[in-house]
Amino acid sequence: GAPMLARALEAQQGSTAGPATKGPAYKQASEEVLSIRAILTQWQDAALQAAALSDAATSIRAHSELAPALARVAGLRAKVQGMQKKAEEPDPDLQTYGAAMKAKVLALVADFTALASDAEALQGAMEGAMARGEKLLSLSAQQREEEAAAVVAETAAGEAAAVVEDKRERAAVISAREEEVRAKAAKEEEERAEARVRMAEVDEREREAARSGGGGQAGPG
Repeated sequence: GAPMLARALEAQQGSTAGPATKGPAYKQASEEVLSIRAILTQWQDAALQAAALSDAATSIRAHSELAPALARVAGLRAKVQGMQKKAEEPDPDLQTYGAAMKAKVLALVADFTALASDAEALQGAMEGAMARGEKLLSLSAQQREEEAAAVVAETAAGEAAAVVEDKRERAAVISAREEEVRAKAAKEEEERAEARVRMAEVDEREREAARSGGGGQAGPG
């Protein structure tokens, strides 16, 4: 509704960048990974993803919240790769990390790799919703309401069409079953008719045999 849309617009006015983290590169990268992970985890919810495709406020939220988080993943990649290169340095004279820090860095690399994979999946799944949110932000209030109404109408039409299609499919299944029953009944009736014909032929042969036998036994009185 309008209040939710207004709140989404207010949230968009704030900064979309991640929290500023000071300190060593490892600490910065670790906290950035945790911060981004929290956002991505929210958007992995199927219900929230579905809402972003039909609800204007959620579409705007996807654009203002998820899109920057995905961009932060891309921005963090070079830093993590640089740390990984240092951790995997084979020359003892060039190594800058001790054993403990090397283990921490490699664990961070693994966390970032999983994060990047999830980000890529969300980018594909939510690209349309994020683009719609960006479009909604560029519209006037009246245009946003019209766009939201159009999406609601489109969704309702799609659901109605799905119901009609479901009824059509069910009717086709019922019709096919009825046809199968009719065909089976017709086949059974045909078999019964053939049986009656065979029985009639047997009876006729027996009567003919009886007549022939009776005529042969009769003699002069």
